[in-house]
Amino acid sequence: MMYWTDWYRNAPAIETSNMDGTEREVFVDTGLGLPNGLTLDIQSQQICWGDAGVRKIECIRTDGIGRRVITEDAQYPFDVSLYGNDVYYSDWSV
Repeated sequence: MMYWTDWYRNAPAIETSNMDGTEREVFVDTGLGLPNGLTLDIQSQQICWGDAGVRKIECIRTDGIGRRVITEDAQYPFDVSLYGNDVYYSDWSV
């Protein structure tokens, strides 16, 4: 599977498909502004992203369950990475 963010201002989304592009579908489409910095942790089966539009870092399991906010205090998150139980992100405005 592959995952990507779409900054389309009228309907931002995180999407998914098979590696050959088949079975494309919207994975997350609520509560988003400018989602970016997407990262996937295979071991914990979770996807995390930064969203500069709503100033949050969020994670969700790959089955679409358990969406949670990591922080609501990110000014302009640009990139996100997971290492063990830690989430790291770069902020474009700091």
